[in-house]
Amino acid sequence: MNIKSLLIASFIIMFQSCALMISGAKQEVTFKSNTDGARVFSNYESIGYTNQEIKIPRGNLNQMYTISKEGCLDTSFVLPLQTNWLVMIDLLGFPLFNLPIVYDYIWDVNIKTDEIIQIDLDCSGN
Repeated sequence: MNIKSLLIASFIIMFQSCALMISGAKQEVTFKSNTDGARVFSNYESIGYTNQEIKIPRGNLNQMYTISKEGCLDTSFVLPLQTNWLVMIDLLGFPLFNLPIVYDYIWDVNIKTDEIIQIDLDCSGN
């Protein structure tokens, strides 16, 4: 085995499941709003407040979210999801080492959302 092949093999082995190691099983999201202190719900469970950073398990990123505050209309939405590009690094060693890709999908590291979600509530006379 020549040095070039050894370096490539080492790179593939070292960076397996790097998406999970770098991104983690949770993503920090800030729900920005025109009103402070509005509650953020994920599938009817309170997870925090607007204008504060909330750590969301990646498996929950595809759920329904609602922003609610007394005197305002509730606003429900789903988060814009995208592929976590770090998962692509794991694909380099796919035929040889496929377990890290399985881990990425088990922990939902393959998806991510925007770090800041802007949701303005209608509090104009409700």
